[in-house]
Amino acid sequence: MVGSPETAIRVIERLQAASGGGFGGVLFRAHEWANREQTMKSYELFARYVMPHFQGSAAPLVDSNAWIRDNRRRILGNNVEAVRRAFTDTGRAVRTNSNTEPSVPATSSRRRTIRRKSGKSSSIPSTSG
Repeated sequence: MVGSPETAIRVIERLQAASGGGFGGVLFRAHEWANREQTMKSYELFARYVMPHFQGSAAPLVDSNAWIRDNRRRILGNNVEAVRRAFTDTGRAVRTNSNTEPSVPATSSRRRTIRRKSGKSSSIPSTSG
């Protein structure tokens, strides 16, 4: 089996259907066509995406993600409105983004950059005078 995790899922689902009830397992055969790093990455992708699909362990996450996407405006709408109102009540303008949801402006034009452990940078308002 060669391809993406989605391809592996489709192939295994076809094998399950063709077997008329399933089978005991999937055997990996290493031909050393890829280097060690690529082989380990392949195993990692299989473990992270393919196995949970068949074990059912990803189902709660997938269901939760779908639910919040379907109910986002209802669940988060009050929070967004409260933030918008807090800004407009103090005379600050609130612009809207492409999703027509309020986008809160920065409270200060002076900003400093911090580096997270992940290596990503974040810009936060400066507290120094």
